[in-house]
Amino acid sequence: MKVVFLIAGKGRRLGALTENNHKSLITLNNKSLLSHLIENFVYAGLTDFVPIVGHCHDMVLSCFDNTSSEKTCVTPIYNPRYEETNNLYSLYCAKNVLAGEEFILCNGDLILDRAIVEGISRKTGLSAIGIDDSYRTSPIDSPGTVIDDNRIYDLGRHIPFEKSGGYAIGLYKFNAELSSAFFDEAENMLNENINAGFHDPLPLLASRYHIHKHSTEERLWTDIDTEDDIPRARELLNKILEENNNYEDARKEVCYIS
Repeated sequence: MKVVFLIAGKGRRLGALTENNHKSLITLNNKSLLSHLIENFVYAGLTDFVPIVGHCHDMVLSCFDNTSSEKTCVTPIYNPRYEETNNLYSLYCAKNVLAGEEFILCNGDLILDRAIVEGISRKTGLSAIGIDDSYRTSPIDSPGTVIDDNRIYDLGRHIPFEKSGGYAIGLYKFNAELSSAFFDEAENMLNENINAGFHDPLPLLASRYHIHKHSTEERLWTDIDTEDDIPRARELLNKILEENNNYEDARKEVCYIS
């Protein structure tokens, strides 16, 4: 199963930090955001990567050289129009590689517990979206969802807070059927609006295809949109790494006793 990183954009909300650098290369704990993500997917047994690049593409692709093991396969896709288009166009650039294939799509600005990655990767043959459905008293800056019986029927920032069943965290799994339909719908939308976002085809497709909710189960995650998000992301990453290390130590102890 392929893992797609949607990392062509410039990250303009970060201002000078991404003028000559890429958002996914922001360093936390001596590693870039992208390196942490790659390691999470390798840990889950997924090693076939499709980075969709544009801004600072050489720097971004070097991250795969430095992080990936000999077992990984990297198929970069370049969006030559990343300055003038949005992320749906970037994803559409990979149509020949992805259409009709099962894949996971991951935003490049995420910090998340690797258990979330492992969980969604096990949904073989299914489509799913990673959803933070923990209790909240106010909205967050992520797409809301309409969910019934663990099935997603709508997705986007247009959904009122009081009607949202949770927030999409930036992790999406497409089965082969949804993958094929998605790129067909993407083509129709791009013909009307070259700046459409990659979320835009999903509400229409959700009425025709079963898209499961993959709950984060209150495991930790965040994304980075502005410079103010970086200290919070660094603190949260430390908590995630500590929890993962504690889990590994406990598992080794169980194996030793056995």
